[in-house]
Parts: sequence; structure tokens; C-alpha cells
Amino acid sequence: MVESQLTVDEVVECYAPIVKKQLKQLQIHKDYDDYYQIGLIALWEAYKRFDPKKGNFATFAIYTVRGRLLTELSKEKTYAARHHLTDEGFHYIVDERNASMLEVEIINCYMETLSERQQTWVKEAILEGKTISEIAKEYNVSVYTVRSWKKAAIKILKLKLA
Repeated sequence: MVESQLTVDEVVECYAPIVKKQLKQLQIHKDYDDYYQIGLIALWEAYKRFDPKKGNFATFAIYTVRGRLLTELSKEKTYAARHHLTDEGFHYIVDERNASMLEVEIINCYMETLSERQQTWVKEAILEGKTISEIAKEYNVSVYTVRSWKKAAIKILKLKLA
């Protein structure tokens, strides 16, 4: 089937299923188009290097394409292993004042309907990150009282958000 002067298009038309089958057998789904192109280039190179005295072209093409794809997969795996990106080396620049000011503005919109004690719980627990026992100690009330502020505030906020 291999003639001495086939064009690239003719070789691709006749033997492209070989490339697709190898991609499927190797389970290449990520970057499929890139690997398909690599397989087509390997197919063309196989056609250029093929010696009809040594056997069947289809068999030679299969081994050439598969070998090239495996080589590329190996290179990709090695690259990924050596160039693994982590967040350790990067520092993020965040203006925490603007972020916290925005959070406070959003929370203040929801706190309008809350009582003074419920607002106290929201400010202390949510914005300041204090525990119930810390809030209770600071305001000289029991832990159960602060829990009641919390429960009432959450109930009102849920109704407002719904």
C-alpha cells in the first residue's frame, strides 16, 4: 500500500486511524490535540524512514507512533515532577484593611434589625473572632446569655437572608 511518492495528506488519510488507536490505547485524553499532532509527525517520519524490504509499513508505523507518544508522555511526566508549583514560594499581597472594611460594611447592612446585644455578639464573635466564653467574661454575663444573643441573632439573620 505504501507507494514511493505519497504526499503528507495521503499518508495521514490512510494511516491516521493508527494514531487515534494508539492515543486511545495509551488513554491520552488531556492535551489530546497536541498528542495527536505528535502522532501525525511520527507517522510522517515513519513513512520517510520506512524500508519496504524489512516488512509491513503498518506495523512499522504503529511501533514508531507508539514509541514517540510514550517518549512524549515520559518527558511530560518528568517535567511535571521537576516543575511542581507550590504556594510556598509565592507571597500574596492583600490589603487587609480594605478587605475587612468591606466585610464590616456588608455585615453592618444585616445588623440593622438586630438588638444591641445581638449586634455585640456579631461584632465580637464574627468580626473579632472571640469565643462565647471570652465575650461573656468581657461583658460580665453568663455564657448562656451570650448563647441566647447568638441564637436570636442567627434566627433574625436567617429570616432576613431568606
